[in-house]
Amino acid sequence: MKKNRILIIALLLLALLVMVLYFVFRDTTERKTIEFNFITDHPLANEGGKIPSEMRVFCSVFDIKEQKTILFPRLSFQRLDYELRVDTLQFSKPITTELTREDADLMYTNETSTMLASVMMYKVKSESEPRDHMVFTENFCHFYLVPSSDGRVDGIRYFDNAISLRNYITSKLIEGTLFMADQKQNVVNIILLSGESGVIEPKGPDGPEGPEGPEVPEGPGAKIFAANLKASGNTFNWSKDLKTANKLTIVFKSKVDGKILISEEVTGLTSYYFSYSNSNYEASPIEVRLEAEWDDGSKMKGGSLVTSELQCH
Repeated sequence: MKKNRILIIALLLLALLVMVLYFVFRDTTERKTIEFNFITDHPLANEGGKIPSEMRVFCSVFDIKEQKTILFPRLSFQRLDYELRVDTLQFSKPITTELTREDADLMYTNETSTMLASVMMYKVKSESEPRDHMVFTENFCHFYLVPSSDGRVDGIRYFDNAISLRNYITSKLIEGTLFMADQKQNVVNIILLSGESGVIEPKGPDGPEGPEGPEVPEGPGAKIFAANLKASGNTFNWSKDLKTANKLTIVFKSKVDGKILISEEVTGLTSYYFSYSNSNYEASPIEVRLEAEWDDGSKMKGGSLVTSELQCH
């Protein structure tokens, strides 16, 4: 009897321990979906090419740790210059709150990088009068993507690249102020009305020239060197003039979470092959930046770009 009593007490203590561990270590993160609707009056992709880069920027999980929430984005696309038709990006699994974070990360990373543009994404601009876009602004959280030359760019409603827009949306989600009470919740309309074909190229993180410093050399005989940084897949090339730098470093930084993926000295070189094994960053926006130093005070300009085309496996 005494042994049975001890066994029962031990089982009860074990059950109590399991319950305590469950409540202490259980994942209380809330999972939600968020819709991003891209509305445009002109093509944003090429036939046979990938989905527009503006859309790829939003194809990854929003991790709002401050709110203990993760959001799985659902993306759709429609043209104002053609009859109503909505193309929704189709993944191997439905975008629902039943997704796990791990499955969502793998799905967005692996499938977005190979997803091809639909007909409406590359169809030539129609000569007919486009539908009024204002219906997508009334009672909706909405933003405009416009060319960098557009004087309305304010970083609040008007943006000149998708990366800065995503960063702004993330900051508002953290604050809990993205959606007004009278707006449809968890729906964001992104409107592109420039009428210009091709992708809107993002500028550097600190303005048109990025963080390369002032365009004024600081010593006698000092020069300004144009970096001419270019990407071809995972290979990056720059001007041979940078071989004169006393120190040259290339830095790869995620625009999603701010992590430095690689920082490597490339003094005396004119090319670099990006090799990084973490599929979470594949098809996500990554800032590539050259940092150059000259003993004579020379400077560099044009040494940064942002790409979502890198293979990370």
